[in-house]
Amino acid sequence: MLVKGKITDYEGFPIFDATVVIKGSDPIIGATANFDGNYAINVNRGDILKFSHVGTNQIIERNVTASMTTLDIAMPNELQLPETVVIGKKRTNWFWLPLVIVGGAIAVNQSRKEKATPKKIKI
Repeated sequence: MLVKGKITDYEGFPIFDATVVIKGSDPIIGATANFDGNYAINVNRGDILKFSHVGTNQIIERNVTASMTTLDIAMPNELQLPETVVIGKKRTNWFWLPLVIVGGAIAVNQSRKEKATPKKIKI
């Protein structure tokens, strides 16, 4: 049977990219909530659904009953990590760096020289 629902935080705002997985399924059967927090998953009666989100440590489990067609979940939306550091690395062609710096300095000097030179006016 198809179970649909919405995953929100405690304030009622949708949590997108939250995952819904059938506990103990092999291979793993699950779904991801869309941008509005809505999800849909095919389950059997008696299955246990696990709800999780990257921003929380909490995993919520709910048992599926025969009459269940909708299951709305409210989760905490707080980051439980002490600190997150993102480091980006990109390969740089260092050959062009001095040329860019020198070229920029020459362009700045030329623009200053043009402003400082008085213009001749014919009468």
